[in-house]
Amino acid sequence: MMQVHQNLSDDLRLIGTVQRRLLIFGGVLAFLSLIGKQPSAVYGFLLGCLTSFLQFRALEVSVKRQLKLPKEGAVRYARTSYFQRMLLASGAILVSLIRSEISFLTTVIGLLLIKPAIYSLYFEEWVISSLRRKNPEHGR
Repeated sequence: MMQVHQNLSDDLRLIGTVQRRLLIFGGVLAFLSLIGKQPSAVYGFLLGCLTSFLQFRALEVSVKRQLKLPKEGAVRYARTSYFQRMLLASGAILVSLIRSEISFLTTVIGLLLIKPAIYSLYFEEWVISSLRRKNPEHGR
């Protein structure tokens, strides 16, 4: 299991890593769709991935602000920011449903790409820890 980071710079590094991986995963899928000559899939992946990126960024800003607020204000702010993030996702889905040149399915996949980006951190840590167990000098 991943260790909890106490240092703010470690947290910011992790957030940046997740955001980069999200954009990389979305870019790879969009590129593969471009090679397959599926422009509606490219637009869907781009719309979903960028929306997911914006949602994750909004979540980061929201949590940082909530930590500075008193409890009642933090709860209210959390509800409002959650509603705003859901409106953003709903807007992306609605656009993909209305516009025929944007694939609905790939938009939803793009919105869900944040999960593989986060799980890749766990996978990376698992690989590194298993390599260290096999070869204690690795990673020094």
